[in-house]
Amino acid sequence: MVDDGGTRYFRTIRFLAVDEVAANQESTAVTVDGEPLGEPAISRTTWLEFQEHASFPAAATTIEREALNSSLGRLECLVYSVAGVDSTTKYWFATSRPGMPVKVETRSNGEVTYQMSLVNDEVS
Repeated sequence: MVDDGGTRYFRTIRFLAVDEVAANQESTAVTVDGEPLGEPAISRTTWLEFQEHASFPAAATTIEREALNSSLGRLECLVYSVAGVDSTTKYWFATSRPGMPVKVETRSNGEVTYQMSLVNDEVS
């Protein structure tokens, strides 16, 4: 991502704890070298809220199959392309693993304006 001053940074999200109702997460902005930019933010998200994150309007959404080379290896994915007013966002969901997308990319006027990739799925 790029802040208002033009500095590139990444956001890491770690799942701290989960239960039958929700998950606690820690989100931290970091430099391209991995140095934290401020204190981490802690939040709690219900499973219903997670489900709502992946609910897209049918009229604006197309679904295709695509193989993705990722840090987790080659993954067969369903790619949901969601057309917005000024941009299109694509979500890659690996068919072999439940949960969040392994990649998200938003394009506006042909340029990538947002990108997220699952780096690892280690439990620590």
